[in-house]
Amino acid sequence: MTLQELQKAKANIKRGCFFPIRYETLKNGLTKKTKMVARFVQYSHINGVVPSGKKNENEQWQDSDIVFNANTQKFYLQIATTNTRAKSISTYYNGEIEITKEEYEQVNKPRKGDKPVVMRIAIENIRQIG
Repeated sequence: MTLQELQKAKANIKRGCFFPIRYETLKNGLTKKTKMVARFVQYSHINGVVPSGKKNENEQWQDSDIVFNANTQKFYLQIATTNTRAKSISTYYNGEIEITKEEYEQVNKPRKGDKPVVMRIAIENIRQIG
């Protein structure tokens, strides 16, 4: 998805409402395709709110939900996850072959701790929103 496509899709989603999002990530040769429910929440006015918990001086907000990172030269969509709606569903692939979560986690170790309340997805990884 491009920045312009995302901004057009965002225009049709009311702030605070839940919406479906599909994205995929490629890491160490394995692909993770995820479907989840999220929502937009105003975070840009709180400078210290980022997924890692500390401010990154290389970031520039484009609007209330989109941030540009000068280090990676990528735009990211910041969303709030939810535990009250449908959980995220992920499917894992090695090339075109579907693999189990356990096989994926042998190569890509899972993050420790609870699911983040705020997460960022590289806009280029978003496949569908809304």
